[in-house]
Amino acid sequence: MLHQFYAKSLDDIYLEDLPHIIHPTSAAIYLADTAQQNRVVEEWNLPQGYMRFVRHYSQFHYQQRWMAYRDTLGDVKVGNVLLLRKGMTVHNNAGVVTSSGHIRNDIPPFLHARLTRISALKLNRPVNYVRSSAPVQHAQATKTINSKAAGALLAAGGVYNGNIEGFRKTAEQLGGDVVEGYDDVLNEKTSGAMVAAASVLMARRPLSANELTSYLGKYKKAHFLLDDVNVSKMNYVRRDRAEYAALRGQFNSAVRPKFLKSLSDHPDALSTFD
Repeated sequence: MLHQFYAKSLDDIYLEDLPHIIHPTSAAIYLADTAQQNRVVEEWNLPQGYMRFVRHYSQFHYQQRWMAYRDTLGDVKVGNVLLLRKGMTVHNNAGVVTSSGHIRNDIPPFLHARLTRISALKLNRPVNYVRSSAPVQHAQATKTINSKAAGALLAAGGVYNGNIEGFRKTAEQLGGDVVEGYDDVLNEKTSGAMVAAASVLMARRPLSANELTSYLGKYKKAHFLLDDVNVSKMNYVRRDRAEYAALRGQFNSAVRPKFLKSLSDHPDALSTFD
């Protein structure tokens, strides 16, 4: 259910978004289970873009991952992070706009002030804005690469957005070798096993790896999406073992103690281990 929504920062909200915003109270109820301790969260089933906000807090809670979800949920409750329903106007009771077109008064004060200003000034999204989660954008972006590569990227996009059938239809509409490229990556074998489409793409056609910025992987039966991935080719040379041992000894005797002490002095350390 959650993958039907997408998450946006309040700073990225414009006039055309207002009818689609979920009331923060309802959004917090939808996401409440994600902040439970020891809960395994299926990231692929979260609202699109939500993990970007979770990862911001993960750097402070790397040993207690659930706390990152807890802090992100806190942002949802106060309206710093908003959930929107794709392609559907939210019903008055679940949204932030009344039937008369005014902003509801029962939302957090700062959010109310910000949305009221957007509505009053009729602030529209800049023309050059691109919403990466919309399938049509994937189709447009692939016009600059060959047809098979377009199909492969559409397959990855289908898994990313939880809309495999929709992206398959887009591939069929583009025609040419797009469908073949799509089926090379996502077919009965790979889709049935929920193999990460982006990872399969990288293995089958390495040159296309730099065309992707997101990878979907599987860990302990749960799917995890990595955003903003930069792919670089590296030549690794194994260091001489004697030199390695000397450097390791130097690190353990001098660098490591200072690093651990800096962690204990970090202002966020107490909140990380509470």
